[in-house]
Amino acid sequence: MTKFYFIKSFAKSIKIILLLLSFLFTATYSYSDAYRVENVIIQESFQNTKNFRQNLINKGIISSFQTLSKRILLESQFWKIKNIDSKLAKEMTKTVSLQGERKIDNNYEINLSVVYDKNKVKNFFNSRNIAYTETISQPIMLFPIIKENDTITIWENNFFSANWDKSKYSSYFVSFLVPEGDIFDQKNLILNMDNIRDIDERQILQKYNLNNSLIVLIDLDTQKSNVQYELNLSGVSYYKKIKKEFKNDGNKESQFLELIDEIKYSVENLWKSKNTAFSDSELSLEFTAPLKSLKQLNKLRNELLANASIKKINTLEISSKVLKGRIYYTGSLKNLQEGLEDQSIFLKENFSSWVISFNG
Repeated sequence: MTKFYFIKSFAKSIKIILLLLSFLFTATYSYSDAYRVENVIIQESFQNTKNFRQNLINKGIISSFQTLSKRILLESQFWKIKNIDSKLAKEMTKTVSLQGERKIDNNYEINLSVVYDKNKVKNFFNSRNIAYTETISQPIMLFPIIKENDTITIWENNFFSANWDKSKYSSYFVSFLVPEGDIFDQKNLILNMDNIRDIDERQILQKYNLNNSLIVLIDLDTQKSNVQYELNLSGVSYYKKIKKEFKNDGNKESQFLELIDEIKYSVENLWKSKNTAFSDSELSLEFTAPLKSLKQLNKLRNELLANASIKKINTLEISSKVLKGRIYYTGSLKNLQEGLEDQSIFLKENFSSWVISFNG
């Protein structure tokens, strides 16, 4: 019996190792693949002029750069690349390949594949003070829960588990893993259907040596806040409710795929906002700092302004017990936090707000 248990345990360990290795290969591929833009289709009314075809290609290059930028930029930075010209975008490419062209009635269509030079793109963003992301997330363990006709579906015949990677939205910085759903997983996912935030998945995460999770609850028995999800990312929880109208007209699967796209987009943008690569772009966050005295207030402000990443502080509210303000900083959030910790100042996120603790 002992030998049999050892073989089963060893086999399970191998499966988990292979699962995590597959993530590493996928993550490496996804990041490098972010700079490859395929199926750039441009179609316009045909004109028998000398530069018509080249103008279409130039428009395709601009379109491809906008697609690339939306993959790696924070949403707040999109406007900074709005008016880029094709010559500048082309200078950052490695290859521009014409995959196909055809005349459709009175229109002419081209299909491009464009590969960008990663270093040239980064240099361009830095020169324009544009914040971007280049950090790959650790894998996020996905727990989709479907409630329909008072029946809970988690492990078997779960549309979301089976189709999570088949949606249109391609994640380049966040990868998701689905647990095996074996007896251990089924026993150790502690459910609370009254409050999704009380669902306990820690034992399963420990089994896979993971820290991040995404719990999604789709309640088809109600119309009010029928989609909820909680993202646990690097020790911080993010919770959101969504109201979705799922029509029973045979298109439920397509509606589910749209929901998957929406959640994946939201999660990846949250990850990007927390992992901005260094640039001179000025970012900001709002914080609250509990105080013991006005003396501590002055010392805290001086210490914050002494940090190389912090450019200025705007005071929003002040009293003898609390300081509320907005920090404007450059570089990544991680660098800011590490620099503050060297000053014995701790910046931590509590749901959607930031709290500064300081004992000076």
